[in-house]
Amino acid sequence: VKDMHNANERNNFAAAADIYLKGKNNRRNETSMRIMHEFTYRNLSNEGPQSFWGIYSTHFQSTQYLKDLIDPALFGNGTFTRACCGVRSAALDVYFRLWLVAYAHHEVDGGVYRNAAGEITDCS
Repeated sequence: VKDMHNANERNNFAAAADIYLKGKNNRRNETSMRIMHEFTYRNLSNEGPQSFWGIYSTHFQSTQYLKDLIDPALFGNGTFTRACCGVRSAALDVYFRLWLVAYAHHEVDGGVYRNAAGEITDCS
């Protein structure tokens, strides 16, 4: 996200989009990258309506709210079709932070969900 933020600060939306779509500096494993774009297109409503994802999805009225917010500003379409670079950049700055919050909340929800399902045991 930091590399995308840096590209965004320079209004280099092409570089930010490249990182968003292909990943950079964040490996999932030895053969694949963790890609921000993939997370924005996921529907994590299976984590439940009381999960952070469920609460945000209800608020934004979309299970893919991150995609709905980030994509138009990043690619300059939808509500950002004629927006100047400064407007797009300011929106993306907020949306990238929201992405970080959503990912952190997803990790918390996932841990709670697995624990409730009995998938986590006390290893002490």
